[in-house]
Amino acid sequence: KTLRDAGLDAVRSPEDLVKLGYEALEEGDGEKTSQIAMLLLRHAQEDTARDEALHLLAWGRLLADEPGQAREALDRLSGQREPDPALEGAVLLALGRATLSLDPLERALAAGPSAFVTKRYVDAVIQSGDYGRAARFLAEHGEVLPTSSVSRLQASALQAGDFMAALTIGERAFEETGEPLTAFNAACALARLGRADEALGWLERALD
Repeated sequence: KTLRDAGLDAVRSPEDLVKLGYEALEEGDGEKTSQIAMLLLRHAQEDTARDEALHLLAWGRLLADEPGQAREALDRLSGQREPDPALEGAVLLALGRATLSLDPLERALAAGPSAFVTKRYVDAVIQSGDYGRAARFLAEHGEVLPTSSVSRLQASALQAGDFMAALTIGERAFEETGEPLTAFNAACALARLGRADEALGWLERALD
C-alpha cells in the first residue's frame, strides 16, 4: 500500500525501488528521490542496503536544497561504503565549507569529469580563494576541465590578486587551447608581477 500511495505500484523488489530512485535522481526530482530512499531505509535489513538508501537520501536532500539533511544522511553511513566524492563535495560546498569541498571534488574530477562536478569545483575554488591549489591540480589533470572553466579560474585568480596562480593556470591552459584571452590574462599577471618583457611576449602570443 505504501508503494502504491507513492505511485510505485510496479515495484516488486528492493532492486526495482533502487532503480526508480536513481531514475528520479537523474530527473532532478529531489523529493521523489528522498521519498524512495526513505522507503528503502525503512525496510533495509543489512548495512549494505542501509548505506545504499542513505546515499540515495543524501542525493535527494541535496537536490531539494536541504544540504544539512544530506550531511546527516552521509554521517549515518556504516563506514563500509565511502560516499560518492561528487556528492560529498557538493554537500560541503552547499554548507559553505568550500575549502573542505575541494578534496572530494578533485577526486571526483580525476575519476571522471561531469558538468555537475565542474561547476561546483570552480565555485569552490573561487569561494575558497585557493587558486594555488587549483593551479597545482590543473598541472596534473588539466584535461578534466573545459576551456571556459579554466578561463574563469584564471580570470578570477587575476581579479583576486593571485597573479602567480593566474600565470600558472594560463600557461597550462594555453598549451592545450591556444586561446588568445588566456594569453592576454597571462600577460596581465606577468605585468603585475613586474616581469614586463615576458608580459610583452605573451601579448604577442595573444595577437598572433
